Amino acid sequence: MIRPRLALLVLAAALLLVHHRLLLGEVFFWGLPSLQFVPWRDYVFDALRFGQLPLWNPYNGAGAPLFSNYQSALLYPPNWLGMVLPLAWSMSVTAVIHLFVAGWGMWAFTGRLGALPLGRGVSALAFGMTAYLVARLGTFPLISAAAWLPWLLWAAHGVLTTGKRRDAAWLALFAALLLLAGHAQTAWYSLLLVALYSAWYALRFPAGRGRGSGLRRLLAVGAVIALGAGVAALQLLATAELLGTSQRSEGVGYDFAMNFSYDLVRSLNLIAPNSFGAPADGTYLVQGYYFEYAVYVGLIPLISAAAALIGWLRTRRDRERPESYRFVPFWALVVLVAFVLALGRNSPVFPFLYGNVPTFDLFQAPVRWHLWTACGLSVLAGIGVSAWG
Repeated sequence: MIRPRLALLVLAAALLLVHHRLLLGEVFFWGLPSLQFVPWRDYVFDALRFGQLPLWNPYNGAGAPLFSNYQSALLYPPNWLGMVLPLAWSMSVTAVIHLFVAGWGMWAFTGRLGALPLGRGVSALAFGMTAYLVARLGTFPLISAAAWLPWLLWAAHGVLTTGKRRDAAWLALFAALLLLAGHAQTAWYSLLLVALYSAWYALRFPAGRGRGSGLRRLLAVGAVIALGAGVAALQLLATAELLGTSQRSEGVGYDFAMNFSYDLVRSLNLIAPNSFGAPADGTYLVQGYYFEYAVYVGLIPLISAAAALIGWLRTRRDRERPESYRFVPFWALVVLVAFVLALGRNSPVFPFLYGNVPTFDLFQAPVRWHLWTACGLSVLAGIGVSAWG
């Protein structure tokens, strides 16, 4: 048995080891950081220092909205560190801190599911250092948003099981932070997963251990998330007005929506992240951006996730099996659904949903559904540790 919080120290040490060059003053400054996020934030803070509201960016083309640009994330509190610290460095460090926050959230959530301390540690390391997040460190808003997914699940689970006001307050706070973080696609996928988990739990365990029926507790989760959206309303309303006049107001075209569709051959990345090489040393052999197809959670977590499914199948009629096993079917289904959706144009499912179900025509890159894959595998990994051997 390990000390419960030792896993968080291991996660922090691992992140520090991998990103130690940040301590030497180096920063993430390529692609999106250099062309979008750093220049936007630099202009915003300069304007605020001179007492101006940064509503408009005169340097982007012939001028463009800035505050209502969702990815500018001007109201997201962690971003304000750039006002007092070197901007590019603070943005890079904040991104790595969010990786720790993501792992910490997974550690907390799997604890509520009844996972063993060692299993919680495996889950924390799997999600906090999953290639899905680490490879996307240059996309600062995506990292900021994804970090709150396990915390939303943790708080929603608390509302569903105990109905305590403290859990409701945390859920509202995390929902607000998610919606202010600046990545609409990740926010939508996260809220949808929380909604599905809450609905499944309320229907599967209607009596629960808290007050009221399953439906009543489910409605409570929805109301609290709506409260969080209300906190973020200033940003959301401005962005909604901009969206209504943009080229995305009626969705995106089919070819654009299918950009970065996963394919079965890339599943090798689940076993080894550099199966097709890596751009860092010029060995990347296939088309597409490396970071978009990254989904590796670690070999031990992957094996542990499989162990969870096997353990659940072998103990379905065992009344003394670990309590956490009851969550295996849901998270296994999440992984399967996410994998199918991530295939995009390479399966008939996503094209059908694109043409017939609202919201599927709003975003590009079906591979980003692998956020669910990384989350589901991390949860299953923590549960599966109890099935080792």
